[in-house]
Amino acid sequence: MRLFKTVKVQIMRQSRQKKDAMKSKPDNLYFDATDLKCPLLFVKTKQWINRLEPAGRLQLKVNNRDGSENIKKYLDKLGLAYTVSETVTSRSVFWITAKEQ
Repeated sequence: MRLFKTVKVQIMRQSRQKKDAMKSKPDNLYFDATDLKCPLLFVKTKQWINRLEPAGRLQLKVNNRDGSENIKKYLDKLGLAYTVSETVTSRSVFWITAKEQ
């Protein structure tokens, strides 16, 4: 019986620590869009960008060269700062930063 109480207390502490960590960085988002193709890729990306808080960051993984080009054009149109790393296998990883208000 004592063992179960100890485990329960440890789990409660871990979940409390995770909640505290989430509170400290609510503005960093991650979206893996490697399985999506346009137009759904573009629509979902726009939804994730709209979720960004001021000065927040979104890490976006894309597995599609055409979709990657469309996302770049859209980010340029919005005036959002981003960096992108591309691999030989057409995989792109975007780091998108929202504007500060």
